[in-house]
Amino acid sequence: MQAEADISQKGIAALTPLLDHQLLDITSYDLVKAYIEDEVEDLNWTQSQLELITLIGQQNYLAKML
Repeated sequence: MQAEADISQKGIAALTPLLDHQLLDITSYDLVKAYIEDEVEDLNWTQSQLELITLIGQQNYLAKML
């Protein structure tokens, strides 16, 4: 999960400047913006799951997921 969070962070960091520099047409801008928002939501979920694992332990987390 940590690897997934790292990849999401790198992707968000790479795409965010595209929105700031007005390099995209309106359709591309909307697509990239929606993608970034989805990635941020996914990253937040992943980070909350990692925090939960830290709090309750990996074995309890896996048991909870069943």
